[in-house]
Amino acid sequence: MLTVEGELHARALILGSYAEVCADGGIRALVYAHRLDQLCPDIVRDGLGDDSRFFRPELLDHHENYPPILSVPAAVEAAFAGEELFLPGVEERFPERLVLRRDSA
Repeated sequence: MLTVEGELHARALILGSYAEVCADGGIRALVYAHRLDQLCPDIVRDGLGDDSRFFRPELLDHHENYPPILSVPAAVEAAFAGEELFLPGVEERFPERLVLRRDSA
């Protein structure tokens, strides 16, 4: 559980399978997560969608009979190294990332 007193402002918020987020002041970020009760993610991590539409190829896991899915550990490592996570133009496709969004918690 990520809990923030005040507003959470980030370029991206990437949540793993069991992660939840609560920000008292709302969230300004491109959100990649499973469907959450409190917040609708911009990019849904459902294991069925094709994450290659959003993320750099080297950050993806490939499994037989499933579309590529983001490797959260690879994304974290790339972020700490200051590397780009998204393909060009992806962030601009989600203008709501700049709008303060309330969670329901």
